[in-house]
Amino acid sequence: MKWIFFISMLLLVTFGCRKKQPEMNAVQNACDCIEETSAEFTINEISAIGLPGEMETETDTCYANKNIRFIPKMKNADYTWYIGSEIVNVEILGRYFSLAQGGQDIPVSLVVKKQANNVCFPNDDGYDSITKSFHVAMYDASLNTMATINTYIEGSYRLFDTHNTDSIDITIDLFYDHLQANGNGIRVINLHGTNDTIQTADVRKNYRQIRIVSKLLGDLVIELDGSVKFDFKDNTISPPKIYALRGRKL
Repeated sequence: MKWIFFISMLLLVTFGCRKKQPEMNAVQNACDCIEETSAEFTINEISAIGLPGEMETETDTCYANKNIRFIPKMKNADYTWYIGSEIVNVEILGRYFSLAQGGQDIPVSLVVKKQANNVCFPNDDGYDSITKSFHVAMYDASLNTMATINTYIEGSYRLFDTHNTDSIDITIDLFYDHLQANGNGIRVINLHGTNDTIQTADVRKNYRQIRIVSKLLGDLVIELDGSVKFDFKDNTISPPKIYALRGRKL
C-alpha cells in the first residue's frame, strides 16, 4: 500500500507541474505582444495621394510641393503633434509643403500617452516624446525641374541580383525632352551590361523613390541607411525577367 501511495503522489506532482507550465509560458509570452510606450514615428512622402497606386516613401527629405504623412508606430494611444505653431491631436498627421518652404528643415514633435503595462515594463510611465526634422528640397518634381536639376535619385549605382553574385553598374537619368511627348520619363543605362539605354515614360517620383510603370515595371528606393532596392519586371526582353537588385549608390 505504501508503494501505491508513493507512486500516486509522484504522478500527481509530475503531471500537476506539467499542467501549470503552459500557464507560466502564457504569462511570459504575453509580454511579447506588449510594447513600451514610444513616440517613434516615420516621415513619409506621398505621390499620387488618394489615387490608385499611391506611392509612399519613408524619408528625411522631400520634394517641394508634396504631401507628407507623419505616422506613429504605437497604436491605440493619445497623440499630440507639434509642428510650427500647430498643436494637433490626431493619430496620423498629414501636411503639404510648398516651394515657399524649400531649403528649410522642418521640426516635428510627437507626444504619446498610453496606459502602461507595469508587469511587462516596470519603469514605463506611459509617456514618451520625440522630435524629428526633415528637409524640404529647393525644387519640386515637375518636368522643368527634371531638365535642370540633378536630383537625388539620379546617378550611378552598383547593384547585384539576389539570385546572382555578379554586380553591375547602372545609371539612372530622369529627363525632360521638349521634343518628345514622353518627356516625363527615365533613362536606365547599362541594365543589361551592354551599355544599353532603356527609355520609358510615366515615372512617379518621390525624393528617395521612383516607380516605373512601363517597360521596367517596378520601384527603385534609396533607404534611409543608404542601401538601395531596385525590384522590377523587365518587359524589354523576351521572356520578361524579374529582377531583385540590391546595392548602393556610387
